[in-house]
Formats: sequence, structure tokens, C-alpha cells
Amino acid sequence: MISFSKIKSYFKIKEDKPSEEKEIIKFEGKFSENIKRIKKGDKWFLADEKGEKINDKSYDYIDTPSNNIARVKKNGKWYYIDNYGEEIAKEGFDVARRFPQDGIARVKSKRKWFYIDKSGSHIAKDGFDYAWKFSEGIAAVKKDGKYYYINRNGIPITKDKFDDIREFHGGKGYVKKNNTWYSINRSGNIKEFH
Repeated sequence: MISFSKIKSYFKIKEDKPSEEKEIIKFEGKFSENIKRIKKGDKWFLADEKGEKINDKSYDYIDTPSNNIARVKKNGKWYYIDNYGEEIAKEGFDVARRFPQDGIARVKSKRKWFYIDKSGSHIAKDGFDYAWKFSEGIAAVKKDGKYYYINRNGIPITKDKFDDIREFHGGKGYVKKNNTWYSINRSGNIKEFH
């Protein structure tokens, strides 16, 4: 059964306007402390507790913040804003993942995956064919058909490249080379996996 107390979407009519100019708020919900995200018509914006815009920016969508950073969509591209509505990266992305606790988000632009931090700076300037989320400070990446691991600075933990890969868990990752699986630790030491 739907709990109507949890539904934030409702209609709100400003009474000081003629009926043909009614402003309809399609959604209103908490964004951050003392700031709401509001959808009016087809556009989203941030407002204070009284419903007044906090800036002149509007978007096609505003996501809820994840670790004090929210994704916003404008003209088919994704951007990030902080809890106060300030854009942290001027660059727009084709795909933008939410910011996890480690503070590094995955983004895709021009068919390549990148990592960015909360300041909007790229980690590892070169893009990847695919980039997995960081786990235990290590991320699996694919480039030119081969797989390897990088650290939070974008530096590979080993010079070896692999045919297949798994995410880090419990201090180890697993890689496949020449039909044999190996375990690899954070220092890049590899041993055959049995």
C-alpha cells in the first residue's frame, strides 16, 4: 500500500495570479539543509524554505545529493553541484554516476570513462573503455581490450595487463591471464589462484 505521507509530489497554486497563469509545482522535496529541490513545469531548481530560488540556475533534473554532491542534467549532459547549488565541474558528461563515500565518481564522455573527485578534477587523465567503482582504494579498468587495476591517484598497481578481472574485495583482486586465474594484492604482487 502506498504511504501518501511519503509522497512529496503535489500541486501548489499561487493565488495572486490569474487562473491562466497558475504556477504548478510538480515536485518539492528536501535537497540539503534549508534547501529544497523543486520541479515546476519541465524545469528543476533549488529554493530556500520559502520556495524562493537560491540562484538563477534551472535544470532538466536535479538528483538527491550523495555524499554532499548531486547530479544535475541540463541539455542532455550531466553535471555535479554541491549542497549549496554551486557547480563543481563545468564539464558536462554523457553519463555520471553518484558520488560514493570514497569521493570518486565515474563519468563517461565521448565514449570514454573517467574518474573525478569532489573538486571536479580528473583522476588519471586518460580515459578507459570501462571503469569499475573503487573498492578498498583500488579500481579495475579496461583499456584497449586489456584489464588492470589503478589506485586512487590513477596509477596502475602493476605493469601487467590481463584478459579478465574482478573487483577488489578482502584485500585481493582476481585476474585472468592465458586461461589462468591469479590473485593480486594492493601492492601488485601476483600469485596463482587455486
